[in-house]
Amino acid sequence: MSSLRTQIESLALAFAERTLTAVRGSSLDQILDLKGTRPRGRPKGSTSSKPRGQGRKKRTSLEIKQAADAIIAFVRKHPKGVPAPTIKMALGIPQKEWMFPLAVALKQGLKKSGKKRATVYFAA
Repeated sequence: MSSLRTQIESLALAFAERTLTAVRGSSLDQILDLKGTRPRGRPKGSTSSKPRGQGRKKRTSLEIKQAADAIIAFVRKHPKGVPAPTIKMALGIPQKEWMFPLAVALKQGLKKSGKKRATVYFAA
């Protein structure tokens, strides 16, 4: 077994010596070319990482109005006022789709009191 080990060590040493000799005799451009760099950016013909049609869909004005009406109807059921997280959770409205229907509801007569997280919404 020791003869196998010495044979492997001698082959590795010979390989290392030949590699160093080749590197010493080469220019820097040749050495850098061996690295195998690929061009930056996406390869030709590839698509984006996000599948099409999976982004945020554009809501119609009818859908926004329906969401605003649902917000107003929910707030009317709670005369003492309701905070935004409760409304969003009860109606299943995601955070990113919340602000525009809320603005429409405020224009339609929804009232609010408080600031930031302490805001409570009331029906007029």
